Amino acid sequence: MKNVVNKLYSLFFLSLWSILVLIVFPWQSYGASHFNYSGDETIEASIAAGELNRIGVLGGEIVEVVGDENKYTIYWSSDWRNLFIKPKVEVGETISLSLIMPGGHAQDIRFTVLDMASQTILLNLHNKVIKSSLTTNKMLVYFDQKLKSEMVLMMRAMIEGVQGKYYVVEAERTLRKTKQQLLKQIRWYRYGDLSGAVLLVKNLSSKPLILLESDFSNIFTNTIAINLGSSELATGASTKAFIITKEVAYD
Repeated sequence: MKNVVNKLYSLFFLSLWSILVLIVFPWQSYGASHFNYSGDETIEASIAAGELNRIGVLGGEIVEVVGDENKYTIYWSSDWRNLFIKPKVEVGETISLSLIMPGGHAQDIRFTVLDMASQTILLNLHNKVIKSSLTTNKMLVYFDQKLKSEMVLMMRAMIEGVQGKYYVVEAERTLRKTKQQLLKQIRWYRYGDLSGAVLLVKNLSSKPLILLESDFSNIFTNTIAINLGSSELATGASTKAFIITKEVAYD
């Protein structure tokens, strides 16, 4: 009799667990939308009106959000990999913003605000956005939001070739020339304790040339950000590399 009771008892909790699984797991996955990073396309998604909606980045960080802050409120997580957006606008209106990642990469997103449950938007960078391989200098940037923002703004200016608030010098000089590669500095940016260098990289070899961020990390001292225009160069092809350094103050 005791064994029968124990079996019924176990069967009851097994059935109850099955019901909970059916209820809980669909609820947890509900409202999650997955997107892949695409710097030349705008992601279209929906978020809940009057609710906190999470934007999570897989494989990277968000260092800045650019948009009309009259339309939303943003809350940041401490690891820079998640942010929470709460719309201020009415149902049916749209919110456009750009997520800025290290190195100046940006993802444009257009949200439609709907009467729905809170949403989770997951952005997979899938190695498209180059993360810094630096150590000490990267940690300096990681904890300084103002420095992050200035770094992103300078990187964007260098990539777009605009002067803006920066002191810019057109100065061409050869940094390195081998049988495989020609490396020249063609422009120099300066703002506060940040310096930026625009480099021209040309493949002189007879084979495709693979470029890595680590190839450029020791060209200048105190480098905090690197952006490569291309990671692979055909024979005779050229690309640009953008490097930002930070002046270190000594006591």
